[in-house]
Amino acid sequence: MQIKHPHRAHIYRSLLGQVREKRPMGTATGYVYGLSSIQLIPVEKQHYKNHAIHDLVSILQEVPQSDKLHVYLKENLSGEFPLLYPFRLSHYIVIFMLEESIVIEVDFIKQVLKKNDVMIASPNSILQLQHIHNKAKVYVLSFSSDYLIENQMNNDFHLFSRFLLKVPPKKNLREFQIDELVALVQTLKTKNERGNTQLYKAHIVSHLFNAIVYELASIYMEGKEENLELSRKDEIAYKFLTLLKENFKKEHSVKFYADALCISADHLSGVLKQIFGKSTLKLINEFLIAESKILLSDQHLTIADIAHELYFGDQSHFGKFFKSNTGYSPNQFRSNLLH
Repeated sequence: MQIKHPHRAHIYRSLLGQVREKRPMGTATGYVYGLSSIQLIPVEKQHYKNHAIHDLVSILQEVPQSDKLHVYLKENLSGEFPLLYPFRLSHYIVIFMLEESIVIEVDFIKQVLKKNDVMIASPNSILQLQHIHNKAKVYVLSFSSDYLIENQMNNDFHLFSRFLLKVPPKKNLREFQIDELVALVQTLKTKNERGNTQLYKAHIVSHLFNAIVYELASIYMEGKEENLELSRKDEIAYKFLTLLKENFKKEHSVKFYADALCISADHLSGVLKQIFGKSTLKLINEFLIAESKILLSDQHLTIADIAHELYFGDQSHFGKFFKSNTGYSPNQFRSNLLH
């Protein structure tokens, strides 16, 4: 079935990072130095690591700001960069590219970020740096879902969630737009780095953060008739994907999600087919297959371990499910990875 809203469907996939089928597990990487760039070269396989804000702060040897909100400034990356492997985000990031370029994979789709580009990545996305210019300069705004909830601007959905559902993940900005945004980000970084002794610090930081979100929304939606309001169908799809992200390993039935949303299974499937061109069961299975491939890439896990992790009744049940959706048995898929 043809997707009626292909652009919106892409954003839903990007938002939760797992609807799009993932290829097999990535690789750890090492450095090869060139005259004007750092090239990341695969050297060995490893399982994806989950990184929260505090993990990245520690790895990048940053001074902690907040577990829910952190602003990085990275420039002149001529030395060894510590993130040499693909990792899974547990939070949102917004990258502001100020000088030169970086190449980064987000959910296995290559993104080349150049001067004045802005890119958004959502929780559960898998990131891997592939190429960093040694004179690159970049701001990265990191924030948790909890921080968004605390700063929600609407009764049901905060602005940023609505914004993410309506726009592409990457956009090149005009010079004055990036300058205005960076001025806000710099101020946010300064305020967020201060201790809690400043009166009204939390309120100041919150309003600066919200101002950045509104600026981004204004820029991305410029010239578009469509506003940021979600339709009832958008709302159902958003809530479904949120539930799916949290429960897909354990809950494989359409009924579970329909009941949780207080709608019929047929109505849920109709909404999802209209937006994604896929049934509820198809989306559930895509999540399971994507995670299965990641787990199968870990040679330390047995097929029985993976079946247990994904709440299949037994190894045989998992094997039949995997083969019916991929054309390969789990062992065949794993063998192909080794060759």
